[in-house]
Amino acid sequence: MAESFGTDAGLYDRTRPRYPDELVDRIVGGRRGLQVLDVGMGTGIVARQLQAAGCVVLGVEPDERMAAFARRTGCVVEVATIEAWEPAGRVFDAVVSGQAWHWVDPVAGAVQAARVLRPGGRLAVFWNAAQPPPELAEAFGDVYRRVLPQSPMTAGVDSKLTAAEMYALMAGKAADGMRAAGGFGAVEQWRFEWEQAYSRDEWLAQVTTQGGQSQVPARVREELLEGLGAAIGDGFTMHYTTVVATAVREVPLVGGFVGAAVRVGDTVRKAPPPDPGFVRGLLTTFAGLGWAGAPRFLGTDEQGREVLSFVEGDVPSGPVSDEALAAVARLVREFHDLTGGVVCHHDLSPGNTVFRDGMPVAFIDWDLAGPGLPVQDLAHVCWQFVPLGPGADVAEAARRVRVVADAYGWVDLPLLVETVLWWQDRCWRGIAAGADDGVPAMVRLRDAGVVESVRAAYAWTLERRAELSR
Repeated sequence: MAESFGTDAGLYDRTRPRYPDELVDRIVGGRRGLQVLDVGMGTGIVARQLQAAGCVVLGVEPDERMAAFARRTGCVVEVATIEAWEPAGRVFDAVVSGQAWHWVDPVAGAVQAARVLRPGGRLAVFWNAAQPPPELAEAFGDVYRRVLPQSPMTAGVDSKLTAAEMYALMAGKAADGMRAAGGFGAVEQWRFEWEQAYSRDEWLAQVTTQGGQSQVPARVREELLEGLGAAIGDGFTMHYTTVVATAVREVPLVGGFVGAAVRVGDTVRKAPPPDPGFVRGLLTTFAGLGWAGAPRFLGTDEQGREVLSFVEGDVPSGPVSDEALAAVARLVREFHDLTGGVVCHHDLSPGNTVFRDGMPVAFIDWDLAGPGLPVQDLAHVCWQFVPLGPGADVAEAARRVRVVADAYGWVDLPLLVETVLWWQDRCWRGIAAGADDGVPAMVRLRDAGVVESVRAAYAWTLERRAELSR
């Protein structure tokens, strides 16, 4: 049946309803130049509305006749099904589909959408559901039952469901496909109510574009149109409900045994910390002071997750240079001075530090932040960044500890090393106890061998504390 729509592409384009401006505005969000993939572009109805809103649209359409018409109206389109289409490395800010996603495998289509969407990009599939006034709907039903008793259209008018309810079922299947595909956040379903007036001839012209009409014998189609026309009279007002299934592309951020975080566009979403009020207040204070060494707290999303600004850069995968190590210490000193030396991060490590061009620019994951002594953060930097543990050369490690201390302005090396030992001992014991209590994050850490590795680091540091303290 899908192939029947291209029989008269021009008539299809002239008679099919457009989509509400509110839907387009919600997808575009006031942004210009968005790259959009239109799945099942057809004659370009959705694409042209998006182009008018400032988007750059590429269509994928399996029917060459529909695609040819779309090209003549200024659309760019490739002939393929979305499941078989090859993106060739192209990525998009949005993937949309109007009145076509029910022809797509809902899981395979969503997987393909996730493949080509940028982080934070939106998949939105939608349908216009037409509901005539009750008396006219009943009259239409009588005509379809008499003229086309076996038609899918007749089954539709005989259904106890409204058109909006039937299309909502399609949207529900699409939503299930997005969930099954993975890579998306919470799936939402939107609805837009609107009306459109039709003359008798306008509606009858649209009827001939409906699925399977081109396969109906001419005599039968004439009888159908005559009956529908008599029921309409001069014209009527159609009530439309546009139903939408939509979700945003989320990209899991690498790392994090304790808490998962995902990137959505220029933001990071994660579960709130144990003391959200303190951490949010701290990040807000940093923002107010103009300190760029931490992400910004932007609020919470519909799932209750914290929304933080995404800090561009990367985390180091190996030891950092002396210059970078000193810069880490100075960055620590900056936020200690901003908080009067009474607030610590408590988990400063390469995995929680964003670098650009080999130098640190910000600390992330402030979930454990709270009151503390400056030496606690500095010791954690020595343990994690120098680093201190099996395989390290003690003379080189001692030299790099002094790099940290000198850059920060710290003079008590014995206290610094004793605090490293305090951290290491506290860490392995805390993980072991939490794992014994069944805390999932601690179980994951223990199962990954972290207890053994931290105990080994403690033993190494303890045996060499004198050399490290000089």
